[in-house]
Amino acid sequence: FTATVRRPPPDTLDQKLNCHSKLHEVIALIQATKAGADEALMLDPTGAVATCNATNFFIIKNGEVWTATGQYNLNGITSALVCEVAEAAGIPVHRAPFSLTDVYAADEAFVTGTFGGLRRLDRGDHRGIVGVGRALAEEMDDSDARGSGDRIEHAPSLSSKMGSDPPCNYRRAMTSSTHQALADERNATVEIYSHGEFFLRDEAKISVFDSGFLVGDGIWEGIRLHHGVFAHLDRHLDRLFASAAAIDLDIGLDRAGVTAALRETVDRNGMDDMVHVRLMITRGDKKTPSQHPSNN
Repeated sequence: FTATVRRPPPDTLDQKLNCHSKLHEVIALIQATKAGADEALMLDPTGAVATCNATNFFIIKNGEVWTATGQYNLNGITSALVCEVAEAAGIPVHRAPFSLTDVYAADEAFVTGTFGGLRRLDRGDHRGIVGVGRALAEEMDDSDARGSGDRIEHAPSLSSKMGSDPPCNYRRAMTSSTHQALADERNATVEIYSHGEFFLRDEAKISVFDSGFLVGDGIWEGIRLHHGVFAHLDRHLDRLFASAAAIDLDIGLDRAGVTAALRETVDRNGMDDMVHVRLMITRGDKKTPSQHPSNN
């Protein structure tokens, strides 16, 4: 489903910021769900394809991987990995504006995201993540199996994987939706880290004067834990601290401190695999419900 809501330009709200201001994406998703779709395709101000409301969008045409320029969408960790894996395997990557006409004529289509992984786009003819797309997903799993996946190696065996269909970690813990995970009993008793302390799920609270709650003033990251390793953690931290710097937000911890808090949280919850960690940071509580940071 293609939403009527467009992705804003950088001079309105830079989409490279992983911030709390997601209302335009929520509206697009509402349109999609009312139309019976799971995700909304969003266009940029020029009418070219930008991204989906919560995932990055790819098509494959004539053996080439196509995706948007990145000017109007979040610089996704998983989408960057897809491009690196493709280029390492000798598959051309086309990063340029393209239209809905190109989408309709595509051979394959898929979306990527930390939570959704690499998910096929089902269409009327049931084409989706086959051939090149499936091979990319499998090679991405191989990179995670080698460790954090931050170092992408050449994939000489990629062509031999075209017809195989093994379990794929980038797709396995999901329902048919990019927004719903399979039920996990660990979530019922999960402990939440907040300001250096841990709280049971039902006891974790924020103030009604919290900046993120009041005015959407904050940033976030979603990180996968795979076999005890935070996948692509350096990339996530790069994006987190870049977003913080862009809005002049003091996180209060350095990279080592954030990493230690993440590790302490998953260890305390006894989790080491098939975990999606959501890291939320705001400017803190306000004295009055206004936008100015001096009121914090």
